[in-house]
Amino acid sequence: AVADTAVSGPLADPTLHVVGSGRNLRYQTFSASSAEAEATYAAGRVDIRRLDVTSDLGTAGATGSLQLIATGSSGGGNQLRAHVTNVDLDRILAAADVRLPLPLGSAASGEVDVTLDDQNPFAEDWWRHLSGAGSVELAPTGSGLNLEGRLNIGVKGDRWTVEHELRSRA
Repeated sequence: AVADTAVSGPLADPTLHVVGSGRNLRYQTFSASSAEAEATYAAGRVDIRRLDVTSDLGTAGATGSLQLIATGSSGGGNQLRAHVTNVDLDRILAAADVRLPLPLGSAASGEVDVTLDDQNPFAEDWWRHLSGAGSVELAPTGSGLNLEGRLNIGVKGDRWTVEHELRSRA
């Protein structure tokens, strides 16, 4: 793994910029993974310019911004945009030690956008300030239930919506 770090500004509130990458990373059952990231911390806020992870299970990435320390000024809320591509659901579930009676037989690809307007993402009722939407496409892999279709999710405070159109070729 390699990281380039630049620190600037006053010692009491420095700005930190990090660019890092790693190849052939391993964690539990995840092998042959790689990761690349670039982020900046300034004035109590982390801005994730890119976070990309690739493994034999699929590809995932994210960008976003999170206020870690209250500064009294509006930093534009907290937001996260994430995407996955060709993620093998059965292998992910197995890695999480979830056992199903029959494999799903699907690979997932999709995006989700989440915004937390409250300036304190660590507040007791943070989820009441959450809004977001996303969708996931399931493609059959030729095994198990061989699921295909689309799943749409949405959230606005206390209201959650889930829409789905799933089919099995089994």
